[in-house]
This record gives sequence, structure tokens and C-alpha cells, in this order.
Amino acid sequence: MKSITNINALELNFKHSGRLGDIVYALPLVKQIAQLQGLSANFYILNDHQIDVKKSAYHPGMGLKVSQSLFDYIAPLLKSQAYIQSVIYCATQQLPKEFIDLDSFNFMGLNLRASGNQVWYRKAFGIPVPIEKQWIELDHIDVDDSPPYIAHDILVNKSTRFYNEKINYGFLNEFEHVGFVGLEIEFEDFKKRHQLSHIEHVPTKSALEFAKLINSARMFLGNQSLGFAIAEGLKVARAVEVYEPVPVVIPIGGHCIEYVNTHQAQAFVEQFFQRSLNKTFQDHPGSFVESILNPKKIKLKRRILNALGFKRYQSL
Repeated sequence: MKSITNINALELNFKHSGRLGDIVYALPLVKQIAQLQGLSANFYILNDHQIDVKKSAYHPGMGLKVSQSLFDYIAPLLKSQAYIQSVIYCATQQLPKEFIDLDSFNFMGLNLRASGNQVWYRKAFGIPVPIEKQWIELDHIDVDDSPPYIAHDILVNKSTRFYNEKINYGFLNEFEHVGFVGLEIEFEDFKKRHQLSHIEHVPTKSALEFAKLINSARMFLGNQSLGFAIAEGLKVARAVEVYEPVPVVIPIGGHCIEYVNTHQAQAFVEQFFQRSLNKTFQDHPGSFVESILNPKKIKLKRRILNALGFKRYQSL
């Protein structure tokens, strides 16, 4: 493993085993070191790191922290950053001789059930990373190569994990252009749960497409998942539904807020859009749950969709 204070002047290698959100939260550190060294980074992601999740939780990596489909999803966003030269998907034994191990925050005695993901990297490596500043850049990307994006009033990403059942998103019906990015099963559950009449599902082929959608929306709402990590890197107007038992996502910089009930979410939206909604929305019954969907049903549906040749279910 390469030491931060003993970096080969000819190359700068980083290794990460995932999850996708953790990869995105590592980017401020990667950017800072790359700028300090005057080098572009080679970003290695492991293809053989198993994931350990509870039976009540669903993870699309099919037993891996980063499966091939998840790598294909995240790689375009990483490659688009000027401070990253290459993104490589490889086995542990294929790593270069020297690298900076971005996974090391897991083994330094940090409380990984508190504080913010991006703060873990700053603590672990002892580098004053300016996490309050934007660290995902899209301005240099040729927009002519991108499909047309609707400028949603509000874009939502709410995974089935780290879920607060109490939040009532019925107030989204008050807006004309609302989009949802995520798995189709997540979208259908979200639409039905909150009785939303005109929210649209927006499929994405990559995290780069996801980032462009977030960047074009007026506001982003999400829970503790990949989408909010991207929104945090872009420093757009954003609000995060905090999973209070493990509050590891804390927005820093720009126009942002955390919320744990419907009143807080609605107040933030009203203040941002400078309008009062037609009614005050009350919390749903419920509590914090690690996963809202039955894993057996998810497994069955995944097998059926895979058998029919639908691979989209495996992506985010």
C-alpha cells in the first residue's frame, strides 16, 4: 500500500472496494491528493469483494460490493472527472504494487455509525479536505453528447434501505415536474405509498446521467443512498431524509438540510420555492426501518426479470 507521504512521482493509484455511495464520498480526498501531487489518479475498484448485508436488506450487487453492472453504472461518472485518468475493475491480486487504500477508513477505529461519510476520509487520512466545496464537476462535459434532460422542479431518489416510513411525500403532488430516479420497484412503491398522481420514473444508464439529472433539477430529495452522495458532490439545493439510527449522511455547504419528519421536509420545500402549499401534510404511521421490502419477494422478482432478459433491475 502506498503512503500519502511517499507517493511515486510518476503515478497516483487509488483502490476502493465499494459501495457506490462510499466511492463517491471518497472523491473529495482523491481530488485533493491529485491536486497536491499535480497528478491524475488511476482509480481501481475491486471485483471480488463480498458484501455482508442483513437478510432484511436488498443490495443489487448480487453478493459483491461492486458487481460488473454496478461498475458499469458508476465508471462513467468517475471517468468524467478531470482529476481521474482511468477507472479499472480488477481482482485484488491484480492491483498495482503501490496504491492508496481508500478502504482503510474501515480499520482505523472510526465510529462508522455516526458523523458523515465524507468526514470519515478526512479523519482517516489526516488531510484537510474542503468537503464544503463542490467536488463533482460537470461543466467541462460536452452537453451535445447528452440526451435532453427535463429540468424537474424536484428530483427524488429513495432507496428501499435506510427508510423512514413516517415521511409523507404527498406534498410532491403540488408540483408539476417531479421525477424519480431508482429501481422500478422502488418507484412503484414510492408512488403507491404516497398516492402520487403525476410523478415520473426516469431510468438512467449510468451515474453520470444521474448526476446530470440532479444538476438540472431545481431541488433534489433523497435518503442515505448513491443519489444523495452525487447531489452532495454537486452542492445543488438538496435535502436528505436521515436514517436516524445510523445518521451517516450530513449535507455540508450550499443550500441543504436534513429532515426526520414531514413538517421539516415541507417547510424546506416551501421556503426554497417561496410558496405555501395548499395544505399541511402529516406524518404517516411508521418508524425507521432498514429495508421496507420483503427480500424473498425481491429475490423472486429479480429471478423472473433476469430470466426474461431484463437487466435494468440490477442497475440503480
